[in-house]
Amino acid sequence: MTFFETRATAIITIVTVVISGLLLVTGALPYWVVNAGFIPLRLTELGMAGGHDFAIPAWATPLTAALLHGGWAHLALNLVMLVYCGQFVERAIGTAQIVVLYIVGAYFAAAGQWVLDPRSIAPMVGASGAISAVVGAMRCSMVSDARARSDRCRRGSYTCSGWPRRGSVSS
Repeated sequence: MTFFETRATAIITIVTVVISGLLLVTGALPYWVVNAGFIPLRLTELGMAGGHDFAIPAWATPLTAALLHGGWAHLALNLVMLVYCGQFVERAIGTAQIVVLYIVGAYFAAAGQWVLDPRSIAPMVGASGAISAVVGAMRCSMVSDARARSDRCRRGSYTCSGWPRRGSVSS
């Protein structure tokens, strides 16, 4: 399996690297953290005092926040996890499904941030929430695979390592 065989994971990774990288290199990150990061108070107050016109509507900021990272280490660590886990999950559930999973993870992360402090003005940035959904799906897949191997082992059609026994017929 190569990186580009998992299209959604590759595209999400490349887009995130390009956007975050450009903002980090150009020094434009602070502006975009405020305008595209998820700020809980924007949902609580449906806007913020001071009449600031944000570049991104509040409902879209969980997605745009996933494209912004606070520094190179933040970007690198998030994307290492996405590439490692995303490839396996995308192969298991499909391209469209991993995109949906990633988006749902981004919105659940934002919802969690909002629940913890709905009046916070601190912007949330990074893809950790979206990637956590992918990591969780990989974990569920591993548990499911382990249970299936265990069941085959008990039925006697496979050894405990998951390899078929000679002369056995799997069900």
